Amino acid sequence: MQPPHCDNPGGWLALCGICTAAIFLWGLVLPWVATWPSMAARIERNAARGIDPSAKFYSELESFSSREAEFRGRESSRFVITR
Repeated sequence: MQPPHCDNPGGWLALCGICTAAIFLWGLVLPWVATWPSMAARIERNAARGIDPSAKFYSELESFSSREAEFRGRESSRFVITR
């Protein structure tokens, strides 16, 4: 006797279809769209400004690190106990 989830292969076919569509979109369609003049201009503008499209969080950017250190210094100095 097979487990109940093996009786219907439609779920696996749907999963394979979604994965194939994602690979097609990510590997073929998006690189093709990046070659369009309007998108190429946006990509070039962002590169000239130093914008990294692979950055995940604003906290990883260098311009925020000094501000964060300043904030943390002020925040921790409030709770210092002196005698």
